[in-house]
Amino acid sequence: VVSSLVVAKDGRKVGYMKMKEFNAACKRGVAEAVQALKQEGVQDFVLDLRGNPGGVLEGSLQIATLFMEEPSASDKTIVYVMDRNGKEEPIWLKSKTPPLDTTTPLFVLLDAKSASASEVLAGSLH
Repeated sequence: VVSSLVVAKDGRKVGYMKMKEFNAACKRGVAEAVQALKQEGVQDFVLDLRGNPGGVLEGSLQIATLFMEEPSASDKTIVYVMDRNGKEEPIWLKSKTPPLDTTTPLFVLLDAKSASASEVLAGSLH
């Protein structure tokens, strides 16, 4: 995860984070970026997933937990995956730690080359 502080023309501080892929270390990288950017007083976050082909599904779900309150017990499903026989299996939100930030606006950037885990993360945060 590459992150930086950007100051907009109107003076707003925006925390920019670019992810090139999802792997086992991506949650830690995003968490560290969010914490560092919050210390700099960001007012908005941008998570740039453009060109991200995806990767480890669990990584995208764990990143979602950084920005989402845990849903009620009756609605923890984030996404369904379908096996080769057409059977749908729910994937639930699971986290052992509280979210880092559920109030700062978060904008997610996608493009035609964003796929797989990128789409799951964007949909989870919607």
